[in-house]
Amino acid sequence: MIDDVLEGLERREKAVATEELLKAAIRQRDKIIKLTELLRDFGEVSTGSDDGVINEAALLFEDLAMQAQVGSQFLQAIAHGSAIAAAKRSSRDDPGSLHRSKDRLSLACNAKSTQ
Repeated sequence: MIDDVLEGLERREKAVATEELLKAAIRQRDKIIKLTELLRDFGEVSTGSDDGVINEAALLFEDLAMQAQVGSQFLQAIAHGSAIAAAKRSSRDDPGSLHRSKDRLSLACNAKSTQ
């Protein structure tokens, strides 16, 4: 009887952790979409652009890769059954990195437009 209760509790805990990982993966997808939208503005930059603008775009690509890797890890944790441990790691995700990227690109574009 106690074993059954413990197994049920474990199943529920794993289901909650899996749901949290799915939500975290969706947040990563949303960040990737926003970063991609910021990179669309980069398409208007020419080869003679300020190095700052080029560097900011490079940082956006780095952020995009990082967000994609984190999202992949969340989904792999679900697929490999390690949902509980990965859900605990997801709480350390840095939601500020997207905002820093946006701020960097905005500053670089503003600097270019004032020149």
